[in-house]
Amino acid sequence: MVRKDPYDVLHVASHASDAEIKSAFRKLAFKWHPDYNKEKGAEERFKEINEAHGILKNRNKRAAYDRFGWSACKQEFSHPPQTQPTYLDNLIDQFNSSSPNAVFANKLEAILRQYPSLAGELIRRLDYTKFIRATNLRCMLFAADPTTYIKAELFACIDNFNTSFFYIVYADDLANFLDYKPEPEFARMLLQQLLPHKRAAAGVLDKKISVILGPALIRTPAK
Repeated sequence: MVRKDPYDVLHVASHASDAEIKSAFRKLAFKWHPDYNKEKGAEERFKEINEAHGILKNRNKRAAYDRFGWSACKQEFSHPPQTQPTYLDNLIDQFNSSSPNAVFANKLEAILRQYPSLAGELIRRLDYTKFIRATNLRCMLFAADPTTYIKAELFACIDNFNTSFFYIVYADDLANFLDYKPEPEFARMLLQQLLPHKRAAAGVLDKKISVILGPALIRTPAK
């Protein structure tokens, strides 16, 4: 049986905080508890939710899963991989806990150049609101693993575009997403989710969406 991504099971982002994970678990556990939910498959779903929470609530287990996937979870972590912080672990922590810092970003770029297969792990573990401003690092991560990047950051990108004063940097990412996924359904979703006045101000987004859907569908916000 294919095991589901624990982040997907709990409906949380890969950079979710401990509080967000706990809140998501409580809601889903209550909804799917077999004592209250008599739907077919409720018991299996409840087990999945507990298993996912067991991984994500534990820092070592979560870090191991982020690095190695389910292969690190055999025998319920009775023999976990090395849990001592590595150079990469420390560098990620330093990057996430500091203001946007070119020194840490440059070190991460150097690692990514040498080990491009680490892109997925870095995307999942780095704070998106921090690396979005490290242009070279952001571009390298997207180029190395665009599928994981979009899956992990799409909704955070939309939310920050709509709420952040620095929405232009998120517009760059959304434009890259449209280049990678020039699909009408995806373009319509962005058209519906993005604030029209910011979308129009960004310019590039309306242009790319109009190429996919046709200019008649792009509405210019009222002045």
